[in-house]
Amino acid sequence: MDEGGAYLISYHVNTTEPVTVGTRLNIKSGFRYTDTTASTIPPTAPRSSFENHVKINLTPGSTISLEMFGPDGTATLLGGGAGASLTIIRLGDTIFRLDEHDSDVEIGDD
Repeated sequence: MDEGGAYLISYHVNTTEPVTVGTRLNIKSGFRYTDTTASTIPPTAPRSSFENHVKINLTPGSTISLEMFGPDGTATLLGGGAGASLTIIRLGDTIFRLDEHDSDVEIGDD
C-alpha cells in the first residue's frame, strides 16, 4: 500500500472439492506482522468456499497476501478466475479504534 489509512479487505476462495484448510490474510508493515485474527477462517471442517472481509488500519508500505493453511496438503482452486480473489478498498485517512474493528465470516454448507 502506498498510502496509510483505513482499508476494507475482502477475499473469496473456491476449491474444486471440500478440503480441511483455513484461510487468512498476512499483513506485514516494515518488519512487523499485523494481527489478522479477524481475517482467519480456521480449518475445522472440510469446505470448498471461503469468504471474509475486515476493516483494518494500514501503514504506508504494507504488504498483503492471502494464505491457505491446515492439515490437508493440497487444495485445487476453481479455474476461470473463480478460484480466488482479494479486494482492497481504501476507506480514507480515518484510523479505526480497536473497538470499531469488525469482521463478518460467512460459512456455507459444503
